[in-house]
Amino acid sequence: MRIHKFLSVYKTCWFIALIATPALSWALPEDNEQPIRIVADFAVRDDKLGLTIYSGNVKLDQGSMSISASSITIYSDGENVNTLVAKGMPAHFTQIQADGQAPVTASGKLIEYFKQEQRISIQHQAALEQNNATVKSDNIQYYINEQLVKANGGDGRQSGRVEVVIPPRHKGEAP
Repeated sequence: MRIHKFLSVYKTCWFIALIATPALSWALPEDNEQPIRIVADFAVRDDKLGLTIYSGNVKLDQGSMSISASSITIYSDGENVNTLVAKGMPAHFTQIQADGQAPVTASGKLIEYFKQEQRISIQHQAALEQNNATVKSDNIQYYINEQLVKANGGDGRQSGRVEVVIPPRHKGEAP
């Protein structure tokens, strides 16, 4: 539902990066089975609302996934984490991939990780990189399991562009 609203509100300038390059790929499957470890200057838990807010130089790790930000809000239903919202100037996301490729790294002023959907939304000065291939725009949606990246250059109020850099392949490299 939220992605449909996203598509209708923002100027359509979508780019499916993985058609052009196979650089981005699956996350380690065991990451979801690992404990979440968080370090922060301050934390507040509201059991009624099902959220915890961490602020002040926050670092979150779960398996190979790492997020650093000024603040991270975790939304949960009981013991199950549903969504992580990281804010920073910028916030950073890193995750090692299952096939041994370089980790995926992302940065933006707002990073939302939707655990059930295995989707990361990066907004405001968004960047996503792996194996020296980069996508930069105002909004990036990274669908981890589908190996799909969608980037939007504008925020609806202003025009923008999507910037993609695909490094050249060296002789003998697989496509």
